[in-house]
Amino acid sequence: MSRAYSRLGNADKADALLQELGNTKDPASSKDSDTSGATVMALAACITAFGKQTENVDHAIERSEFYLKEIIRRYSECLVGPFEKHVDTWVFEHVARLWSRSKRPEAGERVEALIKEMVSRSERRQLFGLEVT
Repeated sequence: MSRAYSRLGNADKADALLQELGNTKDPASSKDSDTSGATVMALAACITAFGKQTENVDHAIERSEFYLKEIIRRYSECLVGPFEKHVDTWVFEHVARLWSRSKRPEAGERVEALIKEMVSRSERRQLFGLEVT
């Protein structure tokens, strides 16, 4: 359901559904994070929807960064399915676009860091011949 809302560009509704299911932690909340129920594709779809937002970019960055960290964790722990093996690349691009639109002073540095991390992950995958890392 959250992926459907994401496709429609309603990132806030998709995000709310993921939180409602207890799959993600609201940064303002004291609840523990448990994203085990959401697929990487659902998290990535939500980032994509946030990437299309033109209003409240700061909130979109905050939530997208949260989901990106969760996706990276899953790749690092090999907790992704075969159909999710290259999700990380395009997700990095969406988060970088959000940062570039944010007009924050640290935006340039953050975009550079995202690009370096994306390239590094790709190089490690090629170096070790791994499909998912």
